Amino acid sequence: RTIRQDFVFIADDTDNNQFTVSPQEAIEWRQGKFNIDSYYTSIFSQGLTYYDEYTGKDVTFSVPSRIAAKLPTQSVQTGLHYPIAGQRRGIIDGFKGFTWMPNNAYKEKLYANRINYLQTDGSKTFIGSQSTAVNSSGPLSNLNNVFTILSMKRELNDLLQSYVFELNNDETVNSLYTEANTLLNNYVSNQSCEEATATVGRTDYEKQQR
Repeated sequence: RTIRQDFVFIADDTDNNQFTVSPQEAIEWRQGKFNIDSYYTSIFSQGLTYYDEYTGKDVTFSVPSRIAAKLPTQSVQTGLHYPIAGQRRGIIDGFKGFTWMPNNAYKEKLYANRINYLQTDGSKTFIGSQSTAVNSSGPLSNLNNVFTILSMKRELNDLLQSYVFELNNDETVNSLYTEANTLLNNYVSNQSCEEATATVGRTDYEKQQR
């Protein structure tokens, strides 16, 4: 949370490799054993049982293992600035059963505790929320927005690396300013955010040291 701030840890709520058996147990685990306040973490509950045709056995997976397969596809097809939830991008299928499914009252409690859950409408099962584990409401309490911020940071960092050995003069500053803002404008164009701008400058010390 304090050192590595370049990725999101997508956690499940298993305890000693045991899946929770109810939404109440998931909430108690969150409050008692995983009291994390961070938008670099996102918690997903429940387990999904699949039939393994190679072993002829049923195997239960946590939801993050399913998300791990969905994220690369969404990144290419629509972009991670879209929420990976709901009936368009959050469908989970192919399973035989799940460990538990929350009712409406528990959905509210899970959301308040920043625990993401699956839900069903009778015909489809899909990811019903996509919160981060931050204990406050705001843009960064949504997982897709954190993905967007991290993507911006990575792209800007790559751009800055290409300027390390450029001459430290006004021409370089102006060139970097143009490239950085062109890069950020892509995030406005794809509706990641309403506005994104970068400033570029040099301190007096940096000017002296060239």
